[in-house]
Amino acid sequence: MADAEILSALSEGLCSCGICGRPQRRPKSLPCLHSFCKTCLNDHINGELGRNGSKSFPCPKCKQTTSIPPDGRRGRYGDSFRDDTFVNKLSEVLTAYNDDKSCDICDRRDVAAPAVNWCMDCYDAMCDACGKVHLHGATTADHVVISADEMRKLPLENVMKRKRSVQCGKHEGEVLKLFCVDCRGPACVQCVATSHRTCKNCVTVVEAMSEREEDLGELIVQAEALQLKSDGTPGGQFLGDAGEVLEETIKRSEERIKSLAADLIKRIEQSQDNLLSRLNDSAQKLRNQLNGAKKGPKKDHMGTLKCASERMQALLKYGSDVEILQVYETIKDSIQQIGQEGDSTVDPPEDVMVRVNFAVTDPVKLFNRDFEELGEIQIEDCNSDEGLSSWGVACTSKGEIIVADCRNKRVQKFTGNGDLIDQIQISEEPRDLTRCGEREEVAITINKKVIFFVVTDGQMALKRRVRTEKQYDSIEMSKSEDSLLVSCLQDASVDLISLEGEILKSFNADAYSKPIFVTPRYVCFTREGNYVVTDVSSNTVKCISPDGQLVYAYHPDGAHVLRKPQGLCADKIGNIFIADYANSRIQLITNEGYFQRFVLARESGLSRPVAINMTSSNKLIIVQSDGMVKVFSYE
Repeated sequence: MADAEILSALSEGLCSCGICGRPQRRPKSLPCLHSFCKTCLNDHINGELGRNGSKSFPCPKCKQTTSIPPDGRRGRYGDSFRDDTFVNKLSEVLTAYNDDKSCDICDRRDVAAPAVNWCMDCYDAMCDACGKVHLHGATTADHVVISADEMRKLPLENVMKRKRSVQCGKHEGEVLKLFCVDCRGPACVQCVATSHRTCKNCVTVVEAMSEREEDLGELIVQAEALQLKSDGTPGGQFLGDAGEVLEETIKRSEERIKSLAADLIKRIEQSQDNLLSRLNDSAQKLRNQLNGAKKGPKKDHMGTLKCASERMQALLKYGSDVEILQVYETIKDSIQQIGQEGDSTVDPPEDVMVRVNFAVTDPVKLFNRDFEELGEIQIEDCNSDEGLSSWGVACTSKGEIIVADCRNKRVQKFTGNGDLIDQIQISEEPRDLTRCGEREEVAITINKKVIFFVVTDGQMALKRRVRTEKQYDSIEMSKSEDSLLVSCLQDASVDLISLEGEILKSFNADAYSKPIFVTPRYVCFTREGNYVVTDVSSNTVKCISPDGQLVYAYHPDGAHVLRKPQGLCADKIGNIFIADYANSRIQLITNEGYFQRFVLARESGLSRPVAINMTSSNKLIIVQSDGMVKVFSYE
């Protein structure tokens, strides 16, 4: 069933007109990607042109200046902007989720009738009579019509199916099936024969999407990165896992500093508040002064970047290929332009150059002479991803799911349906775990030179501890159940150790003393007994033989490129599944290291996968960086 919060957010965000506040009717899209009702947009443009007398107007949302179209008609300039078919269709679908939805076909005849059916092809809500006529129409007899109640139980992404056709706005009855590479926009057959007859490069929508598929996710990342770069103030909005970690640590540090300062004496706190208030007042006045001295107004790019990111993410999940291609080039051009502008700065004129200094009073100097400091600010480099997303997952013979929870320092046991059965707390952060063959127990690596063995049958309990020579990260039990394959980040090695912790083999350099790994992360055995390792920093999956010879190094480029590969596992026939962390997808390669296909991606609801495991019943269990466990059937 569609999530009520998602429907509400989409209705209030993408589908709400920024002028009248109501659901958009016949929406038009501006170059900044904000959409408005056609009537509202025309009224806004006419009012702005009458007020300033220029040939441009600001976007009602982001205030970005937009020129009026040269082919626009006076008083109806808004009609010349592109129809936002995605928002229009999304608005229609969202209203159909309401129980009081009326028949769309009857509405067009100004007749009121409750809707009881839904056409999955036309996206029309229909009464019983219209539904029967629809199924007997010459062009609609093969359409899929379901009850309105059944439609409301479906997830929104299933209703807004990606591959649906989009009608051409210029030629009635024609579908946008082609894409003009020269003009960078979708087209129908008649468009190609008329408007694009001099263009040399027209391809199908399917071909255009396949060429741009690999760039879509990166486009969102670039938009979010530029948004963060454009607004570096403490009030700026940070997106993604890194932003959440940063904001959380900033807030925690701020609270500790304030708390420690408050413990000294009340006068220091009062002086701090007074100085900060005066500093903020002065800073605001000086910023206004400097901004006023710059040539021309500063463009507000934040709205465009945020809208671009939100629009592309919504399109990737709910939009059609045509609707994605309609805005792809616009977003790409905006990001390039903003990036170029962000790299160039203009110094204010010399006559308004100002500085702010803080002069310490003599009593404070004396106090400061004897007092060392409240503390220090430490910046932790988290780019290696070490310690941020250390999850492990395994499956028992009963189909129960065992998860190593790094954030809460615990190991949890779930049913195959996701219900929590049991959990135990661990003194140190668990890094990974593996099922110990047919025995009902798991081996767990932690942030110490110790491996825990925990019984999973019935109530979980610690069975024994085994001390090791190194602190290990990932772990995998051998098929013979007499040894463990482990990785060590500290010395960039992969070891084979006994069940008592003794190192049997160690691999960190080849025959020429060249390092094999940079940051070896997760490990697994192949069907042939080789060792497969994800090397995070080099974005590579490496396979070595038991004698240390490199079997293959999977380092693809182009559409298959790996970005921070994490967990991996093998199926019964020897294929290797790879958690492509930064690309939010699962790749499948052969036992010889050749790409087969993408098994899962963002469209499947996957986000930053870390740990992965294949069950005996062909189910993929995946733990994301946010700790969410997802189970997918694999055929």
